[in-house]
Amino acid sequence: MKSQRYQDERAFVDLTVNELQRDLQRVEDQARMAQQDANNARQSAQQSRGAAQHAQNQARQAQNQAQLAQSQAQQAQNQLQQAQGQAQQAQNEAQQANQRAQSAQERADQANQQAQQAEDLAQQGHNHAQQAQNDVGQIRTTARQLQRA
Repeated sequence: MKSQRYQDERAFVDLTVNELQRDLQRVEDQARMAQQDANNARQSAQQSRGAAQHAQNQARQAQNQAQLAQSQAQQAQNQLQQAQGQAQQAQNEAQQANQRAQSAQERADQANQQAQQAEDLAQQGHNHAQQAQNDVGQIRTTARQLQRA
């Protein structure tokens, strides 16, 4: 027959293991939520990056169109000496459009970089959440081993 002390110690171990299992369940739930948050952030970052790339493409198109307009205005100035003032005005407008397109492209490049950084941070959060889940699994295994001892 097992001694009272052994039974008391066994009851204490069982209680401790049960508490650890409850704590582990909370940690696992929190890790799962953190992983979901990280996944959501990563998806948002990917969507932002897609939007930034789209804006960058539009800025490139606008820049190409502005450069074409600038070239056409230059040709008109060379061909039409009588309309030199009007062609100069068109060239100035095309230059301004080109500058605006260049600024838009720079902003799109910056937004794309920020979206990439956000995606990288979201991936790190996902990795940390995954590591936390792995740690919970290892702790749970150790707790089962202690409970069997």
